Amino acid sequence: MVDEETDEERRIVASSFCDPYILLIKDDHTSMVLKLDRKGELDEVEGSNAFKSSEWVSGCMHQQIEAQHPLIYLLNAKGTMNVRHYLA
Repeated sequence: MVDEETDEERRIVASSFCDPYILLIKDDHTSMVLKLDRKGELDEVEGSNAFKSSEWVSGCMHQQIEAQHPLIYLLNAKGTMNVRHYLA
């Protein structure tokens, strides 16, 4: 994948899927969330920059039954787990 801000080629080292969202952790330890639209195209979710201040090594998404948006769990390089309504 190409980083749109730097034009550098980045590898995806971890991902998690929670319909219609996809969480990606890249080899530079940044994260991004994409949303699949009805046309089958992936668009970056606004607010996806909220977690760029840390170096993430892993992450996953979980949809609660009554919640509109999924929870996102991110583990940083220091071993700290962050849990948030990423898209709310």
